[in-house]
Amino acid sequence: MIQASRFSSLTHNLSRKSGIFRKFRKAAPKNNDLLRFSDKQIEAISYNWVKRWVFDLNLCPWSGKVLAEKSLKVIVSHATVPTDIEALFLTEAKNLIQHDPSHPPTHTTALIVLPHLTNFHTFLDIYSYLEDILLNPTNEDEEELAVDIQLANFHPDYQFQGTKPNDVDNYTNRSPFPMIHILRYDDVHHAIETYKATGKDTDDVWRRNIDLMKSMGREKIKSLQNEIINTENAITDFRKN
Repeated sequence: MIQASRFSSLTHNLSRKSGIFRKFRKAAPKNNDLLRFSDKQIEAISYNWVKRWVFDLNLCPWSGKVLAEKSLKVIVSHATVPTDIEALFLTEAKNLIQHDPSHPPTHTTALIVLPHLTNFHTFLDIYSYLEDILLNPTNEDEEELAVDIQLANFHPDYQFQGTKPNDVDNYTNRSPFPMIHILRYDDVHHAIETYKATGKDTDDVWRRNIDLMKSMGREKIKSLQNEIINTENAITDFRKN
């Protein structure tokens, strides 16, 4: 799953050297009705969102391959501290690019779901922290990840830069739970080049997505998203896949 966007989300651009550890350790997650779900249900709802929102609405033209090959791994974590999330990210990212022929990766992409990071700006702080690992690696392992790994993010309160919170544009990246998507660079590059080879422009994707959101309208969007979250078939559909 690869989401094309027109510009970066609002971000604080904090680095590992900015002293954000104390800030996050003191931050308490706000009440979230979605936390009533079990980890397995959160996993199933997240997969259902990829299938019914990202793929069925064709928000990401490249998501079909991941679903068809069942190569998406969904990980639910209750971590809120940057160092804990960093450890999880490094483990999952390294698993995606391991080069041992006797132990090939079982998945090609991973979606880390962090249900407690309900505050969008706190979520972006931590996302920026992880991006800083790729932008400013400090050891050989991180240098390898910087070459081979890319990140994307989704959140229930996602807001693109230059938009208002209630603008329907933001719903392209609004997910049931806070999510960090780990992708392999080669997969992203291949998907984009294959798409371009058909004569299509990747810049048209976000324009088409915005037009779709506007044509659907907020009421229809919310109805579909609620259906994705509350469908009784979510667990069954997930187990089938």
